[in-house]
Order: sequence, then C-alpha cells, then structure tokens
Amino acid sequence: MNIGFGLVTAQRNPADPEGRDDATLYAQAIELARQVEAAGLDSIWVSEHHFWDDGYLASSLPLLSAMAAVTERIQLATGILLAPLHDPLRLAEDAATVDLISRGRLIMGLGMGWREEEFTAFGQELRGRVARMRQSIETLRAAWGADTVAGPAGVIVTPKPYREGGPPIWLGGFVEPAIRRAIELADGFVASIPPWTTDEWERYGEQFAAVERPFEVSAHVHAFVWDGPEDPMDVVRDYRWYSDWKYTDAMGPHADRAGRQPAFAPPAPDDFAFEPTHLIGRPEQVLEGLRDIGKRVTPGGHLVVKAYYPGLPWEQQLRQVKLLGELAKELQGQPA
Repeated sequence: MNIGFGLVTAQRNPADPEGRDDATLYAQAIELARQVEAAGLDSIWVSEHHFWDDGYLASSLPLLSAMAAVTERIQLATGILLAPLHDPLRLAEDAATVDLISRGRLIMGLGMGWREEEFTAFGQELRGRVARMRQSIETLRAAWGADTVAGPAGVIVTPKPYREGGPPIWLGGFVEPAIRRAIELADGFVASIPPWTTDEWERYGEQFAAVERPFEVSAHVHAFVWDGPEDPMDVVRDYRWYSDWKYTDAMGPHADRAGRQPAFAPPAPDDFAFEPTHLIGRPEQVLEGLRDIGKRVTPGGHLVVKAYYPGLPWEQQLRQVKLLGELAKELQGQPA
C-alpha cells in the first residue's frame, strides 16, 4: 500500500493569517511535492474545479508537470480531473507530456463532475457527462497506444507517454454506477471516506475482488495530525470548516462568478463538529484510523491523506507532511 498526500487545491482562504497570494500558493504547492518526497511518502494528489472565487485549482496537469520537475520518485496524481470538461485528444497529449517529464509517474484519476455552472461555461450539458467520460477513456487508450485515434482527422498522437500504454486510469465516485464504470473501463477506483459504511465497503470490495485483471483500489480520507501542545481540533477547526463551507454552501448561490477574492470566511460555528471518519488527533490516534482504512486499499493502491487545508499556516502545513511521513513508515512496517 502506498501513502499519498493531498488534495492540493491552492485556494486563497480570505482568513489566511499569512495573506498569501496566488503566486505564493502555487510556489508552496510545488514545494509541498518536494517535501512529500523527502518525507518518504509515495504520492501527491491535486484536485480540479473551475470559476471559484477563491482560486480553486483549475489546471491539474500543468501543476503536476511543475511538481514532476522538482521530484524524482513520488507518483503524481489527479484526484480527480473532470474528464467531461476536457477535449479528449488534447487531454491525451497533455497527460503524455506530464508522464514523459516525470518518467512514468503520472496517475490519471478521472471523475465526471457535477456542477452545472462548470459544464455550461465550457459549452457542455451535464446530462451528457457519462457519454463524454466513456469517450475520454476510449480516446486516451487509443492515443497512448499504437492505434489511430478515431475521428475526422484519424490522427496518431505523438509523443507517446513514458509508460507503454500510458498512465493508469482510475475512476472516482460515490455511488454504485461509478463503481460499475470503473470495473468496466478503468485500472482502478478511488473511494472517498466518508460516505461509505462498513457494509458498503464489504459489498463493493467483493465486486472489486472479482475483477479478472489488475485493478487497484485507493481511498481518500480527511486527516489532521498534530504533536504540539495545542489541541489538534483547535488548530485545524476553522480551516476544516472553511473547506466544508466553501464546498457546500458558498460555492453555489454565493460564489462570485467574476472570480473576485471572497470578502470573508466565516469562523466555524459553535455546533460545527468533525465527521467521525475525519481523523483529527495525535499521531497515535491518526495512525490507528489510517490502519483501519488501509485494510481496504490494494497493495498497489494509495491511501491518500487529505491533510491540505486552505489557509493553514505554512509551517503547520509542512509539519503535516513530516508527521505523515513518520506515520507512513509505521503503516508500512519500516523503522521510524
């Protein structure tokens, strides 16, 4: 099992005590890749959305390309890239370029997306996303292989990725149809925890185990590990709340479509509580939770620790990487 760090989104939290601008956040994102590798972790993951007023990362592959240039070992993953919003042929070319720069370290985590505003802006219809996802995967496979890509031009894409056949394609999702698509079309599945229950994991695990070809299962889990004198909950509470608030309440009717910096970030309300599946605590507490979730990850899959919090002070973010590196050694049975 591999241990990953993510999901890097480079958002500008208006309550950031350090007041970082976009250029600083991107420079720090690239430096995080270097630190993830130095800590002994196995992968770094980015995520994609569009037209958010806090600058949520919109271009995954360019950022992964920059991360590839400053690292040598870790895998570089999209978790996830919204495939229906991209021209499949151009996506195949861009991904091949990142795979070449990284010498075969790219993982293509793909998802369908769900925000109608994003589809409308790119001239797409939300209801056509399943067909476009299938088209994207078909085009990627053909473009990275020896075949001519079907279409009016009938082209052969060059250069090819570093890895023969191209990067692995893993699909993400929350519901049973997404699992069936992954089993049918992809090389693996990326689950998010929550929302699955133990019973659902067991049922889906049986479906994954029945796949008669190499198929990896990965999982994303929110975590924050802290070894300082402060209560870990107090350190991360407002930053975790910002992510929850931004991803649910604020990005809908309150988002500024002109892309202006949001004017405020509300503090966490008194009744805000972390989900039971969020691993917030001391190293030994987080380690226990990661061990449990790691049982569901296949040997070639990744347990992705979502410990990137927009607005979290830089030194605390770096501390997350170092502490997770120490926990990874424990999880993998290595000397700490």
